[in-house]
Amino acid sequence: MTGVDFYILPADDLTQLEHYACRLVEKAFRQSIFCYLWCQDQSQVERLDALLWTFRAQSFVPHRIGSPDSASDEVRQGWLAAAPPPPGWRDALVNLQATAPENALQFARILELVDGNVDRRRQGRNRYKTYQQAGLTPVTHNLTSTNKHG
Repeated sequence: MTGVDFYILPADDLTQLEHYACRLVEKAFRQSIFCYLWCQDQSQVERLDALLWTFRAQSFVPHRIGSPDSASDEVRQGWLAAAPPPPGWRDALVNLQATAPENALQFARILELVDGNVDRRRQGRNRYKTYQQAGLTPVTHNLTSTNKHG
């Protein structure tokens, strides 16, 4: 069954949210879990591509921009794209979109990040309800500035 985790960051800070996304992807990679980062737009794809190389000096997270053509094209690495993942993607999805994926049950795990921005909080609540309506039980992780969860 698909696991859904919501990470709630206190500040209204997209940069902090994107850095935390990198931390989650790095942690997943160390556990041999490969993530598809479904970004809001191409600008965010480019920011996250750069961040995955620089957010931590000791970090290495193999990734590509774009989307695999099929599940067999996954090439055990992470992917960043503004387009939804292909139907064959089964690993983790880091959802940075305003809405939940239509095919949420295809993923082993969905990671949602929500910061203090009023619009992103509202969108996060809507995604949470969407997952509940799909029969999933999201788990919420409230993060504080001193909390190093992840």
